[in-house]
Amino acid sequence: MRSKADGGKPFHLSGGRRIGRDFGDWPAVADTLELLLAVLDEQARWGMAFCDSLILAAARASGASEFTTEDSSHGDNYGGVRAVNSFL
Repeated sequence: MRSKADGGKPFHLSGGRRIGRDFGDWPAVADTLELLLAVLDEQARWGMAFCDSLILAAARASGASEFTTEDSSHGDNYGGVRAVNSFL
């Protein structure tokens, strides 16, 4: 498989397996009705777009104290979860 992101170089399965194992170390948040309702609550509370509310709700559900965003102001606190803009 080739992609523009890697300059069109072939993607080797051994690298994919390593990347997959690395992702396995991250906590996963289940896509549930409870999460969807939390997303809608975050959206109503903060006036965020659905995508950003989903990231915030998933971060909160995982116990994270920060979430990465380029759409919210760096350092803003959303009820105990801080926005971090990694592009600054």
